[in-house]
Amino acid sequence: MDMVEGEELAEELPYRVMPAVTVDNEHFWRGGEEGELRFLRCDRCGYWIHPPAPICPECLGREVLVQAVSGEATVLTYTVNHQLWYPNLDPPYVVAIVDLPEQDDLRLTTNIVNCDPSAVDFGMPVTVTFMEYPDSRGNVWLPMFEPAQPGRSVQAGPSDDSAKPHRSGESGEAAQPEESSQPGERNQADGGGA
Repeated sequence: MDMVEGEELAEELPYRVMPAVTVDNEHFWRGGEEGELRFLRCDRCGYWIHPPAPICPECLGREVLVQAVSGEATVLTYTVNHQLWYPNLDPPYVVAIVDLPEQDDLRLTTNIVNCDPSAVDFGMPVTVTFMEYPDSRGNVWLPMFEPAQPGRSVQAGPSDDSAKPHRSGESGEAAQPEESSQPGERNQADGGGA
């Protein structure tokens, strides 16, 4: 995609603060390209680690792998924003914390999309969907959630050998913080939503 196409795509999408993508978190920000919501998971004890960290907070193991979760979640809490904070991010919109079933404390701050904000409720089953945004080093896929469709199952994990879990940072590159592409904004390098 050349810059003109990328700029046109960005102008059509709702405004988002872009994350600082590094080798330590790119699994999260780029997993949507393959339709997967990916987190780090301890190979020793199986604990899901989010935000990304090189050491498991449960067993202090250093063998962390990138794995996809089911993509299913439940709305734990939410708020409906009615204030225009950014141009091209028209209210009302829903900011929520969703609870992922893979682990009791695996949660994600995100937006609930593709439904009327007044339809969102506590305990509502939701499914991951991704919004693709251009980035200076390749596109990012921001995970959002939408109401779950009854009878629809999200596939957990890869369907072929090319996307097997891999060790975090196995490319050998050192993690380098990225500067925001938009002046005066904070980066969200920890894998949180907007």
